Amino acid sequence: MRITRTIPRTASGHRRLVALSTGLAAAAALLLPTAAAGAEEARTYSADRLAAAGEAVLGADVAGTAWHVDEATGTLVVVADSTVTTAELARIERRAGRNAGALRVERTPGTLSTLISGGAPPSTSDLGQCSALQGGGEGHP
Repeated sequence: MRITRTIPRTASGHRRLVALSTGLAAAAALLLPTAAAGAEEARTYSADRLAAAGEAVLGADVAGTAWHVDEATGTLVVVADSTVTTAELARIERRAGRNAGALRVERTPGTLSTLISGGAPPSTSDLGQCSALQGGGEGHP
């Protein structure tokens, strides 16, 4: 009686299985981050969460930033100039906490600056005060 071996004598079969497994794992690793990024981009946030994210950016108090809500994407766009470091951006994201996903950071060259000081009333070029703030109108004393 003769016994026939069904398992290959060489490791080539094992090597093929390892190569196939490695190739599938690599393909999955390349495809999954792309799918996750697409899901993140499509996510929109409620007005309350956007407001909370805006308060977090304000509370982080990082000079060289400005922010606004992008209605089209439902995200809070944080514009950071060249003076803002990555550590400061990380501080903003930490401050935002669970609302950090609502932030979209955009870098801008140069530096941002304020043209008027906070609380200063709007004025015209001839230094006249805005008529809405002069009083006497509806809702003004």
